[in-house]
Amino acid sequence: QPEGPPVDGLQVPAYVRYLEGTLEYVRGFVERTQPLEADDLLAAARTAGEEAAATWDKGELPRWRPSAAPAADGAGEEGPDPASFPSAEALEAGLPPERVRSELARHGLKAGGRPSERAARLFAFLHTPRDKLDKGMFAKGTAP
Repeated sequence: QPEGPPVDGLQVPAYVRYLEGTLEYVRGFVERTQPLEADDLLAAARTAGEEAAATWDKGELPRWRPSAAPAADGAGEEGPDPASFPSAEALEAGLPPERVRSELARHGLKAGGRPSERAARLFAFLHTPRDKLDKGMFAKGTAP
């Protein structure tokens, strides 16, 4: 699996394969339809990729926090910080469902329900004092 920044937290093998296939298609398309300009266009794309990789290596991509390797409990996963989202809807749109589910489980919250319910539960947990949270949000045996 290639190293680099996940796109909206979707650094999974299937998504990477999809992106690689799309890139190959675009390269072939440019080479067939614009043969005289293909080298310039592909060089510009390569330069943009190198600049993005350098920005990633420096940790300067906004809303992304670097981490070594994801911990077994889900802590330290790469991608946007769940607390950085301004609403539950933005959190649902910005994180893959499995990441929301793992964050809920990591904090001892119920991880079931529709994706919108899970995102709302995580958002409420992250932005509400713990003593003000509904005890029904917590998994069995983990309520405060």
